Amino acid sequence: MKYYENENNLVQLMMNGDPAAYQFLYNKNYDWIYNKVNSILHNECEAEEVVQDIFTEIFDSITKFKGASSLNTWIYRITLNKAFNRVRYLNAAKRKREIPLEPYLLMNTLPVYNYSENSTVDYPITYEQLIPIVNKLQEKQRKAFILCMVQKNSYEKAAICMNCSIDSIRGLLHRAKNNIRAEATRSISQEKSVELMCA
Repeated sequence: MKYYENENNLVQLMMNGDPAAYQFLYNKNYDWIYNKVNSILHNECEAEEVVQDIFTEIFDSITKFKGASSLNTWIYRITLNKAFNRVRYLNAAKRKREIPLEPYLLMNTLPVYNYSENSTVDYPITYEQLIPIVNKLQEKQRKAFILCMVQKNSYEKAAICMNCSIDSIRGLLHRAKNNIRAEATRSISQEKSVELMCA
């Protein structure tokens, strides 16, 4: 065991593929690596996964270790890089899930179906009117609508963002448009009825 505690011996044995050397390094460093990663991520499940990635990186890259710094310093750098890379990944994923409905000039008019006249016409609809209608959509429909119609992403990019197929995006967008048209028609019809009553 003392033989493994010598850094040069340990590195050389690992370079030679000694399983016991790998196990010794794992057992010696697991606790502090896990604690450091968890202090950055504040998520035990994510930390556990990142720790495994760290040891994979250490074992796969040990032949690149040149001894310019201590082995612990080298491992510490890998640990921080992996942990902060996961933070960036999680933040990016969170932003994709929380797609904002920004005040783009989406369209001057929104095509809606006029049930009373049995024809498709263009009713003017403001951004302020559109927000509550879109917010009423089922979550996936809302995200598909915003990604494709507001942010002008391709179906392919929207599918990647939502982790689904392109056909699913098309279906969600079709249902979202229909629901928006129907809700807009009801809202506009109610407004017109109020106007007639007040006239």
